[in-house]
Amino acid sequence: MATVIDIIDDALQEIGAYGAGETVSGSDSAVALRALNNLLDDLRNQDLSVYAQQNVSATLPANTQSLTIGPTLEIDVARPVKIESGSFVTQSNLDYPLRVITRKEYNDIVLKNVEGSWPSVCFYDALLPTGNVFFFPKGACTVTLVVQIPFAQYATTGTTLVLPPGVERMLGLMLAVEVASKFRLNVTDSTVNKCDSAIRNYKRLNLKVPQLESLKNYDGRLVRFLQG
Repeated sequence: MATVIDIIDDALQEIGAYGAGETVSGSDSAVALRALNNLLDDLRNQDLSVYAQQNVSATLPANTQSLTIGPTLEIDVARPVKIESGSFVTQSNLDYPLRVITRKEYNDIVLKNVEGSWPSVCFYDALLPTGNVFFFPKGACTVTLVVQIPFAQYATTGTTLVLPPGVERMLGLMLAVEVASKFRLNVTDSTVNKCDSAIRNYKRLNLKVPQLESLKNYDGRLVRFLQG
């Protein structure tokens, strides 16, 4: 099974820093590993580069307006960049949609400390290092949030790769373009074209055409609460 050093080998061979079969030095692999982790960090902020989503559930107690989200927190998951549509709440074995709203929409709610049967909307305040998810109206239930699974960063070059198809090649080519200047080498048009093609192919797989959804069933509840 491939490891991180395989991506680094591919990248450095692509730009001609090393030949086939040559062993990358410890100092050069450290430079490449840092560059790779920087690339992975940047990919976290690109929706089409997030390779999967997951459901994460937590209990929302009665009279509770918000829950913390992050490792070992009330919603125990890697701190997400954003919360996706498709989240829902469960009460009495029935699931109800939970719409994700913007900060402005949440701020525009006149009376936030309202108790209802269950929340119909939530707002994610993506603070560092701890995020907070605010719910309206308040109501005891189980909340299930849809969050992105971002690319993980790698601690060592020996880390085993667990990646979707096509990603290993994409990362190798992206890394080649990224580190060429660090090794005082030029990137060929061929490498750039292969890199662009690999990125397009991968993002095409992640493209999801949004569907119109009816909000009348639960937005009406929000209007009634705001109007008293």
